[in-house]
Amino acid sequence: MYIINSGNDTTSGNLTAANLLTGEYLYHDGDTDTHIRFSANDAIEITAGNVKMMRFLEDDSQDMVVINEDSADVDFRVESDDNTHMLFVDGSEDMVAIGTDSPVSLLTIKDSTGNSAGGSGNLSKGLVLLADDGSQHTSSDTAGLLTFAGRQSDNDIAISAQISSPSSS
Repeated sequence: MYIINSGNDTTSGNLTAANLLTGEYLYHDGDTDTHIRFSANDAIEITAGNVKMMRFLEDDSQDMVVINEDSADVDFRVESDDNTHMLFVDGSEDMVAIGTDSPVSLLTIKDSTGNSAGGSGNLSKGLVLLADDGSQHTSSDTAGLLTFAGRQSDNDIAISAQISSPSSS
């Protein structure tokens, strides 16, 4: 079934079709600043409240999903089974959090016991750094270089440390 019209049609009830062909925009009735846009071949944008929230692009060089492409003050949240903020990007503060909705630094990690890294405390679930090949380091390996740095003014310090796995005794 094809419905071809260059004007406006109004339908009450349900419209059922095996395939629905549309032009560039698909709007919600009465909400002109919320839409799905087919911006190009293999490209879809989702806009709500005149803010482009998400874009999907399939092309020959790199397929991608882009969140908040226009750099609006939009938070991004991913839930897990037991955590509503398993991954959280604070759009207004330009910070990322894992396990919390309250990042206190560029990256804040908080485990289920309430401990955090990036603020203070220890992570009881741990933080594992993996080698480039995905393997964990052994007790004789050097895990890498971890650098904590500030502006090195009167109130800031810079610390560099070689991180190694603890040796067994």
